[in-house]
Amino acid sequence: MKRLMPLLGAAAIILIIAYYETAYSIEDGAFNEQYDYPQIPVVNESSEEDDVTVSANEDSHPLAGLTPEIELKYESETIEDGYLVETHRQYEVYRDHNNQIIQSVPTSHYEYIRYRIE
Repeated sequence: MKRLMPLLGAAAIILIIAYYETAYSIEDGAFNEQYDYPQIPVVNESSEEDDVTVSANEDSHPLAGLTPEIELKYESETIEDGYLVETHRQYEVYRDHNNQIIQSVPTSHYEYIRYRIE
């Protein structure tokens, strides 16, 4: 009997946790309508009258709407304490639809690769 009580206690704890972790409620017998993630709102399609035109006088940024790609570019190499140390700098690279580089912006992030010299 002493061995059975800890097993029953552990089983009871597991059942209680399983009950509270599921969206299914034994009391009402149905799934609750609770979501852990935000719902995506439905956007109505706009008509031609609602379309907004951008005038040529407004300044639009040439990189607007483009997502940068992160690239590492070689900067330099030095020899320190028996190691060859290569320095690479991270750049934000903006490309157009034809995969041509529009702009390359350096960031403050560097990576160092060490090679032991024998």
